[in-house]
Amino acid sequence: MNYMVRRTHLLLGLVMSLAATALVTLALGTSPASASPYCGGQQVNNVQRCWGVIRVMSGAEVVGASTGACAGADTYSGTCAPQGQRAYIDGLSGEHNPWAQGTASALTYVAANTF
Repeated sequence: MNYMVRRTHLLLGLVMSLAATALVTLALGTSPASASPYCGGQQVNNVQRCWGVIRVMSGAEVVGASTGACAGADTYSGTCAPQGQRAYIDGLSGEHNPWAQGTASALTYVAANTF
């Protein structure tokens, strides 16, 4: 009888430990620097930038639909890429204000994400 009580307590402790581990893993898995879109569906060109809201990020990527696009944050410039290819900026830390800009005078729709 005493053996059954110890075994039940052991199993209950194991289940509680697994549940606690799962909750901690879920809590740590959602960081503020996870990918988040900005400027979605907006048109930009080489003089009109689209600015995202300030956020914690380590980089950004931008793709232009009909012309090339450039990626940046605050006063930092990243790369520019031809139509349909990914322009990016990385190596950042902390809070930044991401932006997207076109490479031509013609307007282009952009898809942009921070990470």
